[in-house]
Amino acid sequence: MKRLMSIGTAILVLGLSMAMAQDEKEEDPGKTIFKNNKCQSCHSIEAAGMKKKPNQKPPDLSAVGSKHEAAFLAAFLKKKEAINDKKHAISFKGSDEELETLVQWLVSLKDVKN
Repeated sequence: MKRLMSIGTAILVLGLSMAMAQDEKEEDPGKTIFKNNKCQSCHSIEAAGMKKKPNQKPPDLSAVGSKHEAAFLAAFLKKKEAINDKKHAISFKGSDEELETLVQWLVSLKDVKN
């Protein structure tokens, strides 16, 4: 009986480990583009586990999807729109498809309080 319980526990632990590893591998493509383009060097997204760095001035983007629509964000990242009379510091250099994927991920970041 003890051996059967040990085997059951081992299977449970293995299953949980595999599930956690799979979750880590399946990062949202928009988040991957955000990281690959070094957006986190200026911006934090506390809701996605990207912590603010000391003296970091650009805003946390955890709820950016509650404030802006996709079309506006795409234009802002291409320096075609402004927020408070300021354009984004760097024009997005990726493909149109990457921009769309990034923007869709950013729009999904909503204020959970609302």
